Amino acid sequence: MNDTFVAPESRMTGRLFLRDGCLHFVLDVDIDAGTARVSCAKNGQRQVFDIPLTDVAERLAGNPNLVLDTHSNHSKPDRIKRRSDGWFFATRGGAQGPFATESEARKALGDYLLAAQSA
Repeated sequence: MNDTFVAPESRMTGRLFLRDGCLHFVLDVDIDAGTARVSCAKNGQRQVFDIPLTDVAERLAGNPNLVLDTHSNHSKPDRIKRRSDGWFFATRGGAQGPFATESEARKALGDYLLAAQSA
């Protein structure tokens, strides 16, 4: 029986952790599959891959203060907002959207941040 605690999706997405000496960014979480899509840069190349949520939870517990921007910083306003015409996420350049669901907006925000990492 695995007793490893796995934090809720909203507490993992947008978080940073160290693994194998590299900084990793949690793009999004698939609770049903038990995996998280993460990105990191190795040898100057950006890599995106899935890892088990239990591994992410253990890494986050070991580095609880690493947070990128305000994507998952709960002490600041959330970047995901619902409006009458759909879901949006905030960027320095303005709101992006609309998206049909909050989860679609969160995934798009993760993709946006990933693209910004490689720019």
